[in-house]
Amino acid sequence: MRDPEFRGLLGGYQATAHPDLTEVLYDLIPDSVAVRKGYAFGRAVMATPTGLAFAYTGGTHYIFLKLPKERFDDAREDGGRFDPTYGEDWIEFRLGGPRWLFIRLEASDGSMGKH
Repeated sequence: MRDPEFRGLLGGYQATAHPDLTEVLYDLIPDSVAVRKGYAFGRAVMATPTGLAFAYTGGTHYIFLKLPKERFDDAREDGGRFDPTYGEDWIEFRLGGPRWLFIRLEASDGSMGKH
C-alpha cells in the first residue's frame, strides 16, 4: 500500500531512480502485505509497518535490500552484490527479487500480516 504519510519527499529532494524502477520495487510485494511504500531523501523505499526501511531504488536498474549477514551468500547466488559503500547489511540487485524482500521484512520485525 502506498502510504500517504510516508512520502519523504520533503526539503526539496528529487527522485533519484527511474520512475519505472520505482514501480518495479513497489510491485515486488503485493499491497495485501503490510508494507509501507513511499520515498525517503528522493529514493523510493519500502519499510516495515514500524518504519524500518528494508529496500530502496537507485539509478535506472538497481534495488538495494537490507539482509541479515547469514543470507549474503544465498543473495549473491541469486545475483546480489555486496558493496560496503552502501552499508554493512545492504545487497545490491539488478532489479531485485521478491524472495529477498519477504525474507528482509520477516527478519526486521516479524510482521508479515495483512492490513
